[in-house]
Amino acid sequence: MKKRNLELKVLDLAKTELDKLYGFYNIDESQNDRPDAAINVIEPRSDFDEKNPSFKVGIEITSVDKEDVQAYFNDQTYGINKINEAFAENKKNGGKINHANKKMEIFVDEFYIYEGAMKKLKKHEDYAKSNIFKDIILICHSENTNSNKLLREWTNFLLSKENFPFDKVLFTALETQKCFLIYEKKKPLLTEPRPFNHVRHQRAEITIPIGHHNILGALLNEPIIQPKKSAKRTKKH
Repeated sequence: MKKRNLELKVLDLAKTELDKLYGFYNIDESQNDRPDAAINVIEPRSDFDEKNPSFKVGIEITSVDKEDVQAYFNDQTYGINKINEAFAENKKNGGKINHANKKMEIFVDEFYIYEGAMKKLKKHEDYAKSNIFKDIILICHSENTNSNKLLREWTNFLLSKENFPFDKVLFTALETQKCFLIYEKKKPLLTEPRPFNHVRHQRAEITIPIGHHNILGALLNEPIIQPKKSAKRTKKH
């Protein structure tokens, strides 16, 4: 999916949370860079200042997935010949598949979303200088974690410790298409959550032909295209 299309999808998935936070709004179609998006709040929630009946919110949108993981799964050219050969062989064998196209084990710890959000730290100062936006928020998204409640609490705590300057941070899980408010600058979480047990998430890409196939077996075997040697599958603090 093209970057802009993905940003618009993430923005759409955040609609319910944005409604709760700000009230009735429309999207500023002219805003597509620095920051990635903006909304015009037409009918603010009652708890906003009535002297300012409408205002603009700047929105930065970012993936928190590691760059090497994104590069591996998004590259549609590297190893394509191997995939085509395997697909042709599968058709000869009645549709049986023995390997995923790509597969990687991804390490998710309490720092996973936090680290992705911190990459955008310096952006806030640039956007704030414009004096255009009442709020500047960050929407994070991931294809590799659905962000359970404890992970969201840890993200809130870690960002609160940093006094993260974005007014709010939302997180969207692309797999479940659910969006959560995970941080508000005015409501920091100062109590450390209980320990987080890291998760090893396996992500795979499989081409499934018509016929009989053994998906479980394919997931257990090595993929057709291995991650490049430079890719780091895990990161531990």
